[in-house]
Amino acid sequence: MGDERIIAIESKLTEYLSPEEEGRTFESRSSYERKIRDDRRRGQWFRAIDKFDGQFRHLNFAQLVKHALALAREPKDKKVTLLYLYWEPQNWCDFDVFREHRQEVACFSDFVAGGFPRFRFMSYRDLWAAWEKTAEPVWLKGHCARLRARYGVRL
Repeated sequence: MGDERIIAIESKLTEYLSPEEEGRTFESRSSYERKIRDDRRRGQWFRAIDKFDGQFRHLNFAQLVKHALALAREPKDKKVTLLYLYWEPQNWCDFDVFREHRQEVACFSDFVAGGFPRFRFMSYRDLWAAWEKTAEPVWLKGHCARLRARYGVRL
């Protein structure tokens, strides 16, 4: 059983482009302090609550922390990963909002590095590129082509 893998995915399309979205602050901190009394409280994910509360404009860090604290209840011998998957246009680097989002995600990732669960992030374009490099299943390359045709837009 120790070789089991769990990958939880938090997927964002355009939600992070709206600064009004809830989750930029961790409003239920006191609730989590009362409920979490185990080693999760000493981990990077719990410390992220104080470190980043109200700091991010685009990254919904509170949602990620809540998911991670739930996943951290899994046995430590499992390989548990929280993957943050997000959409951005082909020409993302031409826009401040996409560059800022990437900076926030990288900053957050650096802080929780080494924590349990692991945190990884990638854009959908990066995911499709990785899938296109695989030989199996044979239908995957065609699926990626259809995804790129539909969502791989320039703004």
